[in-house]
Amino acid sequence: MRHAPLPAHRVYLQRTIQEPSLTRDGRSLLFAMSADGRTTIHRMSLETGLQQSLTSEPTPSGGVTYGGGLYAANDEHLVFPSRDGRLWRLDLASGDQAPLMPAVQGVGAPALSPCGKYWTCAAEADSSGALLVGRMDGNGWPVRLPGSLSFVGDPFFGPGGAYIAWQTWPERVMPWDHAELRIARFARPLSECRDLHEALPAEVLSVTRDGVHLSFPLPHPDGRHLLFTSDETGWRSPWSYDLETQQSRRLALTEGEVGGPNWVLRASPLALGQGGTRLYAVSKSSGSSRLLAIDVESGRIRTIDSRFSCLSTLACCDGGCSGKDLLAYLAADPVTPAALVTREVDAEARGSVEVDRVSTSVGLSNSTRLSRPVTLTWRAPDGTEVWGIWTPAAGEGTAPVIVFIHGGPTAATELTYDATAQFYASRGYHYLAVNYRGSTQRGRAYQDLLRGTWGQFDVEDARDGAQALIERGAGDRRRVAIMGGSAGGYTTLMALGTQPEFWAAGISLYGVGDLYEVMMGSHRFEKFYEHTLVGGLPDAGRLWVERSPLTYVDRVRAPLLLFHGEQDKAVPVQQSIDFADAIRARKGIVELVTYEEEGHGFKREKNRKEVLDRSLAFLDKYVRCGQGPARP
Repeated sequence: MRHAPLPAHRVYLQRTIQEPSLTRDGRSLLFAMSADGRTTIHRMSLETGLQQSLTSEPTPSGGVTYGGGLYAANDEHLVFPSRDGRLWRLDLASGDQAPLMPAVQGVGAPALSPCGKYWTCAAEADSSGALLVGRMDGNGWPVRLPGSLSFVGDPFFGPGGAYIAWQTWPERVMPWDHAELRIARFARPLSECRDLHEALPAEVLSVTRDGVHLSFPLPHPDGRHLLFTSDETGWRSPWSYDLETQQSRRLALTEGEVGGPNWVLRASPLALGQGGTRLYAVSKSSGSSRLLAIDVESGRIRTIDSRFSCLSTLACCDGGCSGKDLLAYLAADPVTPAALVTREVDAEARGSVEVDRVSTSVGLSNSTRLSRPVTLTWRAPDGTEVWGIWTPAAGEGTAPVIVFIHGGPTAATELTYDATAQFYASRGYHYLAVNYRGSTQRGRAYQDLLRGTWGQFDVEDARDGAQALIERGAGDRRRVAIMGGSAGGYTTLMALGTQPEFWAAGISLYGVGDLYEVMMGSHRFEKFYEHTLVGGLPDAGRLWVERSPLTYVDRVRAPLLLFHGEQDKAVPVQQSIDFADAIRARKGIVELVTYEEEGHGFKREKNRKEVLDRSLAFLDKYVRCGQGPARP
């Protein structure tokens, strides 16, 4: 039987699903879905499977960090942030909606008090992070609680509204380098207050460890404990904080990483069940996930079997100590697109069959042959084992290679279904996603290897990963391309300029070309990121020049394709314009495509289709057929 390549529309029509949650009665599932540049909040009946779109205008849009934290709901109301910097309240019975606050620079991650009378959210206000609290009826102005550092994320109310816990971090670091937790204990629980002023002032407690990433606060129903993740031991794992003794303890010695970097809000790997006696957690290691059931008192860990290899973002409807918990989470495996699934877990931590509720993709054709990705490892020059995800090309013998570099750079590519990788593999390209030194899921020590070495270790590991395929007899030495977006685009441009003899072509999507200029034009969240990745200014000024791709533009020999959104707030479009102009000035081969309505990442289907079509044509011309300039 002849098998067809993966159709392009299976890539550019993919949807994104985020933030599953369950109603208290366990009868409905809520989630955010994004498609063609638009995000809506959906509610699904678990009894009938019927879906209802709850939002229309304004569109839910998180305005803190890279977004996320798109809604909060109870039985009566849905609350969501919008692009206009306001929080909106939607009455689920009548459909009436109204803003809850005046506009600020950005809001996200709302939470509702257990009594239903108050809300809280993270905000960007006056160029600083803020924790806001207000009334659900919209009366009065929201109150800004004290105690935050420069950024705020993931606030939650404690039982009875006795306190709010949230994450916070200083301006000149990223949260995964150092983040703290704050707990504002009210003078009276909000459930007992007729107005917010009766709960104030609030006593603020601080949970912090120097240079440690504390994240994903989760209030325990006993009102005394706060659960969270910490990488104090070198690996992210679940911990507990006692509000009375103000002492912390690690709940369990988990393998792998529980949690990851906070690029977006409300992506928690934790959920409580069994009346608070059990903590569910997703642990990740080298691209694969495990679902854990942890006894909160003893720390005993049991693994709940899953047919999926990649899990994220847990939600739980607590069945109580004698009942079954209902879990919801996002799941995928190497040949199955991501889906939102639910399952029951009993008192013995035995899980029922996982039920697919919503998929990110329509069904795959039986005539499409999917490649099965595998983990590939190799040694860096310093002896460190580096890893990546290799999706082999269809067919036999040697084949051209695409080296993909993930963004971040503090992130990782997982062992999961990757439509783009399958698209190229089904057309005869090996696709290697490199998790260079500095990536996540291998502990804090591996993650910190990129501190001061960005533009060096990532570039070395990209080339060495390709070389590993070549030495296996899989990759064709003269047909190797590199591509990536954001930080991956930066590595692509650095590789083309510092290793010009190795690469046949490069594709950069909204990549960084000049470090100093991107710092001056970037959004507040990442404004000082390069100070950790390269070195602090002014002392490291020489390094900032040496690690800027524009410095080596005269050495670029390979054809280059650049894509960029004109509304990009993280990496301004001028970065790609300047790089393209410099290539043209020396008569090099370069193509630049910009999109007026896009930002940092492409969301509209027509643009995603064009990126895919133009990239494939570019690679076929300059890599598969070798029509670029001659190389040694």
